[in-house]
Amino acid sequence: MKNALPTALLLLSLLALILPQPAKAQEMGNPVALTPQGQFTLGLSAYQVFEQKHKDFRLKSSSSTGTASTATLGGSFRDDQYFLLGLTYGLRDWLNLFAQAGMVHGGRFLSVNPANTEEWQAKMKDQFVWALGAKAQAFKLSNGLALGLSTRYLRYDDRKLGTWHENKSGYDDSTNWRDEGTLSYWQLDLSAVLSLPLGPLTPYAGLGYTHAEAKEGGGNYSLRTPEYVGYDATIRNQDSVVALCGLDLALGKDFSLYAQAEFLARNTLGLGLSWSF
Repeated sequence: MKNALPTALLLLSLLALILPQPAKAQEMGNPVALTPQGQFTLGLSAYQVFEQKHKDFRLKSSSSTGTASTATLGGSFRDDQYFLLGLTYGLRDWLNLFAQAGMVHGGRFLSVNPANTEEWQAKMKDQFVWALGAKAQAFKLSNGLALGLSTRYLRYDDRKLGTWHENKSGYDDSTNWRDEGTLSYWQLDLSAVLSLPLGPLTPYAGLGYTHAEAKEGGGNYSLRTPEYVGYDATIRNQDSVVALCGLDLALGKDFSLYAQAEFLARNTLGLGLSWSF
């Protein structure tokens, strides 16, 4: 599944080419537009988080031999790929509720020790991920310019970490240890986005606030002695402001395709396809 995200994006692009073009502009599927009251929108999205830096954090370790230590580390999460299926319901014409579920794939956890310049890396295993959220329309002018407000809570639990590898020296933990680390993660996003329909195309841009926390746990079992070393850390995102921009394209028959990019707190790029009914 190394090229899973590019493949998914290609499929979404092909769907955009084969679906009929609209006779009139539509807003269905736009992340900032609303599903009418009593209706549903089904969406499929695929996006990649290239990098999300985290603040310096304290990693506590304790050995079965009775020793303990604390290290201050930095680093980032990189190359996470999200594949989500979502369902949005129009609770009111101005208020929507939505739920998403899917898989997170392919990420890397980079941990940097400024005291000795070591750079450790562990690949993150595939894990189920889910999200809940809401979006509302603050206003919409006669020319179509609209301000959308949204919030989303995203989470995964007990995501397994692969073997730790030190990038500079080439040392790999598998030489002496069996790693059994896990990562539980949650993320809260709030955003305000302006959009303006231009025929079938709706560009949008905005700013948001994000807060993310990850709980690292588990530990290492020595392959040569009975020793076990447990780890514990809480990791938070370094930056809180997110800038985003995107384009929504109406495809006809209540289908819509959109592309979106995010910057500052995290760098992401993705595509989504939706159908309203």
